[in-house]
Amino acid sequence: MMLAGQINKYFVFIPAILSVMSFPCISSAGELPDGSVVSDSLSLPGEVFVLTAEDLRDYNINTFDDILEIIPGVSYWREGPPGSSTGFSIGGRGNRGVNLLVNGIPLTDIYESEALVKFVDLSRVKRVEIIYSGSPALTGHISNSGAINVVIERGGRETPFSQANFTYGANNRRARRIWFSTPKSYINGTIIYNGYLQDSYKPLQDYPDRYVGKDHAKSVSMEVSLGRDPGNRGFVHFTRFEDVYEGTACSSRENIRTRGFDSQLHYRYHDFKMSVSNFGFEKKRFEAKLSGLRSSVSLGLEKELGRSRLKSFFSGRRDIYENRFEGKNVDPEVENYQGGFVLFSPFKKKFALRAGVYGGGHSEAGNYLGGEFGITHKGGERSYETLIISRKLVLPSSAMLFHPEPDTILDCYDLNYIANRELQPEIAHEISAGKRFSSGISLNLFLRHEDRCVRSAGGSDKLYNSSETQEVSGVKAQYGTSGKYRRARYGYNISGEYFISSNDYRYGIPQYRVNGNFYLKIPVFKDSETLTLRFNTIETGRRNWGSVDLEPAAVQNFSASITLMSALIKVQVKNIMNFSYQTVPGYYMSERHFRIGIIWDLVN
Repeated sequence: MMLAGQINKYFVFIPAILSVMSFPCISSAGELPDGSVVSDSLSLPGEVFVLTAEDLRDYNINTFDDILEIIPGVSYWREGPPGSSTGFSIGGRGNRGVNLLVNGIPLTDIYESEALVKFVDLSRVKRVEIIYSGSPALTGHISNSGAINVVIERGGRETPFSQANFTYGANNRRARRIWFSTPKSYINGTIIYNGYLQDSYKPLQDYPDRYVGKDHAKSVSMEVSLGRDPGNRGFVHFTRFEDVYEGTACSSRENIRTRGFDSQLHYRYHDFKMSVSNFGFEKKRFEAKLSGLRSSVSLGLEKELGRSRLKSFFSGRRDIYENRFEGKNVDPEVENYQGGFVLFSPFKKKFALRAGVYGGGHSEAGNYLGGEFGITHKGGERSYETLIISRKLVLPSSAMLFHPEPDTILDCYDLNYIANRELQPEIAHEISAGKRFSSGISLNLFLRHEDRCVRSAGGSDKLYNSSETQEVSGVKAQYGTSGKYRRARYGYNISGEYFISSNDYRYGIPQYRVNGNFYLKIPVFKDSETLTLRFNTIETGRRNWGSVDLEPAAVQNFSASITLMSALIKVQVKNIMNFSYQTVPGYYMSERHFRIGIIWDLVN
């Protein structure tokens, strides 16, 4: 009841913020996809990698894991079959903090500060932006985790439009997505359904009598867009989501039930942006019920200063919880405010620099300050050199600060530590140097010193900030090209990442990762349709999980798709060589299996 009352209380933010809409008109720096955080006027070369809807449409995407698998420089791990708990790392960083955005808005578990990959709307993905640096200049959020921003289509098209996307695979894995939008006009409405079901159970390696994996996730969203002018419009979004995952490492009879809602109000007036949101969730297990509400507001403004561009951002949030764990009641409240300024300035035609200062205050972890400086030189034939020096921070999660001491420390439980309200933010000092040669090969070297890493000594000891400095260093390379042979079009991309040194406390990150992709597009049926063939291979090095090392893995996938009028039919073979491997000890990844799918424009 307390949470329900707080929802109305925090909507008092809205009238106060709406008064800011009288801010003077600022000219736009150029049209970007609505929801994108990438801007040519702020980003540095090599800092961002983009997957477009065209890159993704030929894959049978069941869950967000299928996208993580093909992103260069990103490694992920999963505790069981598809649909299980998933974490990911960008450039060897931790998976806690703001590392997943949807249209620039964080999609994270507000209690544990981990990405909610299960609830990404995969029905209308326009592009996926990977910000390797995680710079607040682009994301508007202070974090050392890097960031993935999923850009979802907003607003209507010229005519009424509806699209269905269905996939089916082994173990009765099936995804069902459908959406409908009214024509583009002053008022536009859209309704969306996303669902993923899986009937498969898999035994755990160490506990053959314990089965995990049956999953049913679904969400329903409604959106209303107001205004035809992209530089002066409002947007309202509401989502209701639910997930039931059957079987855990503790017991085959235990279910993890997660449900919640996400309501957002956005307004844009040229280069001024405002967002107000409420995010509520509830998670139930045998011995725990976690529930919370986050109310937040964010403001952003960009302004041209001659040839330079100045960006400022501010956000504030308040989290309240009603948690029950092993009979204990824990109802903390957390407030956090942060903001910053960044200046991007070109000079001498081929040079540009970016400098920013960021800071904030946390009701438990105290005040914090970070910043960055970057400079780039653009040469001929798309070559460049870039240098970025930064200081970033990661705040402790609410669970790390407040979760009650368990009666028994269980390895099968995800919150098997003792919280500490004295924790401070983790700090990372990083320097990275990148170069792209005229041949198309890009190379990036990075060195990062991570201080005050949150650790657990185990047993009855609390979490604490380590006094050791962890050094993370490595190299990342990438090359891609495309061309045409007669009527066919082809392209390939290969990327690799190798860690010379890594953080001893960042578990599950492979020592190296190589990702290769090849596609071939062939016109068929008198050039009226297109046949697409894709092959990709992913090879990962040894993964460290404390006392356990997991062996390297190599997985190959093949897909074929063909357009038939308003439909796209897809067939995919995953893990062609049926390689047996793990990304988390005790949980085997999917064996060789087939998937079929169709994307069908129902009303166009």
